[in-house]
Formats: sequence, C-alpha cells, structure tokens
Amino acid sequence: NIDEAEGKLIQKEHRAIGVVSKRVVGIYCLAIGGFGVVALIAATFIIVELCRSGASVWLSVWSTHSDEMTPLRAMGVYALINMCNLGVSYMSQLLLARQSVQGGRSLQQSMYASLIRAPMAFFDTTPLGRVLNRFTKDVSDVDKNTITMISAFVRMSIQMTSAIIIIGSTAYYTLFAFAPIFALFY
Repeated sequence: NIDEAEGKLIQKEHRAIGVVSKRVVGIYCLAIGGFGVVALIAATFIIVELCRSGASVWLSVWSTHSDEMTPLRAMGVYALINMCNLGVSYMSQLLLARQSVQGGRSLQQSMYASLIRAPMAFFDTTPLGRVLNRFTKDVSDVDKNTITMISAFVRMSIQMTSAIIIIGSTAYYTLFAFAPIFALFY
C-alpha cells in the first residue's frame, strides 16, 4: 500500500469539517438510548420551561390579584411551582449524565469493534499514535461536549419559543416585527 506518487507508506489523515450531518446526530441519538430517550429528555426540558414560565405568570397573577389571596397561599403556589421546576431539572440532569455515559460507552465499543475487524493494511498505513488519539481525545470530546452542546441547543430553542409565545400572547403586534428578524437568521 505504498503511495506510488509520493513513495510514502503512511496515508494522510482525512477529517470531516463543517456541519454535523443528520446521520451522525441520528447515530448519537441511538447510542444514548434511542429516540424515545431523546423525546423523554426533550419533554423534561419542556416541563422545566413550562414551570419557569408558569412562575413568571403566577407572579403576574399574584401582583394583579394580591388583595384576593393571602400572602401565604400566593407564596405557597410560587414555591410549589419552583420546587417542581427544581425536581424536574434535577431529573433531567441525571438522565442526561446517565445517557451521555451510555452513549460514550456504546460509541467506544462500536469503534473498538471496527478497529478489531480492520485489515492489517490499515495498521501498516496508520500510525499507532493516530489510533490512540481517536480512542482518547475524540472519545473524550464526545463524552464531555456532545450532550452539553445538544442539550444547550434544545434548551435555548425551547426558551426562545416560550418567550415568543409569551410576547405574542401579551403583545401580538410585536410578532410582526419578529418576522423580518427570523427571515434574516433562518
């Protein structure tokens, strides 16, 4: 497998750059437990956002109807909403951590199985340091960064949607101003 043009035995490494493909995201979703688990994680994010928005709405109701309820009742409802938010946030983070570890383990086992089945020519043309780098740095990046970035994206998207719904329901005419902004960004 000597490269005839350059007379080199070791092949140059090719790495993908740019946008992560939908196929890769799908493989990661399957590795962390499947699309049911992804839907459960998204549902916890939605519940957290509903609790956060609900707390803001309750403060608005409380401030406009403060003479109709006791302070203890109003604070109790507010505390209950925030305790629900805290509990679901905690469960969401535990689920994310557990599934992230499962996803990393699954992807590493798959990578190991592929490496074991690789032909000897692969080991002749690929430096051992490059193989070790894939097993250490790249797997570490998947373990540390992938779930964090995906969850941040989903969480921010849900928060943005929630903010637009709240703004639209209280001052619908502002949605007309958002239309050109969305057109510019998307």
